[in-house]
Amino acid sequence: MKKLVYIIAVVSIIVSMAACKTTEANYKAAYDKTIAAKQQADSDKDEMYMDGTIYTEVRRAARHHTATTSDGKELAYAVEMLGTVPEDSLPREAIRNYNIVVAQFKQIFNARSMVKRLQEDGYPGAFIMRTAEPLYYVTVSGASTVDEAQKQLEKVSKDKDFQFKAPYPRVISPAGR
Repeated sequence: MKKLVYIIAVVSIIVSMAACKTTEANYKAAYDKTIAAKQQADSDKDEMYMDGTIYTEVRRAARHHTATTSDGKELAYAVEMLGTVPEDSLPREAIRNYNIVVAQFKQIFNARSMVKRLQEDGYPGAFIMRTAEPLYYVTVSGASTVDEAQKQLEKVSKDKDFQFKAPYPRVISPAGR
């Protein structure tokens, strides 16, 4: 009887060990699940950061505005409180009604580096706008009208020399105009 119990125990262990064998499919499934959880956590963290600032309502209000061009196209733009960087000696008037923004940075050093590259590669009017937070927007050009802004946005979007990260390029308009 003891032999039978012993044989059953050994067979059970062998069967259970064979069932636990790891496979590439198991590793891939675990990896995909981990990546999805990380992306969700990053998304939640961004929302939490945004909700945790005093600028939350300003940011939310700045998200969705549209204007119609003379040929019937819709131009999406954001409205934010904007200023120039005092150290760059640009007048506030450098900010136009519609500004074509290609990047956003938290560090001014990074924004200045990108402006320098843009100026060397065909965008001599590139400059930095800043918000009160501060966030630094790299701007390649500005326009007074919706039609001009649409044309400039299309030109920048089609430029093969630069690859901008989504949601850029986009149009930002200063508040109070």
